[in-house]
Amino acid sequence: MKLYADRELPSWLVEWRDWERNVIDFSSGHTFRVEFLTRRNRIIHTKTTGITGSSTSPNVSVDWAVGELAGIGAGYYSMRLVATRTADSKERIFREEALPSAQILAAPTV
Repeated sequence: MKLYADRELPSWLVEWRDWERNVIDFSSGHTFRVEFLTRRNRIIHTKTTGITGSSTSPNVSVDWAVGELAGIGAGYYSMRLVATRTADSKERIFREEALPSAQILAAPTV
């Protein structure tokens, strides 16, 4: 996915299923974060706002504010989407074995 650091971005819509291939109900009882990781798995940016869960597909929506990624340098990053169950703090990671990737394109200079 290409993300432009200085522009309004489309939502990242995720269909997250459990091991039985059922869509997970994230409509309540969870918090979310997206972590941007370097090739050496170092977290360089964490997003905790604008992420909502649902009971139907797509069951996670990540919305971006204009310029939200302006502080991240241009490059390729892995994106780790983490759902934390509020009842016991148990974490699930979306596609843990093959994290989605993003290319961040820097804002053009004038």
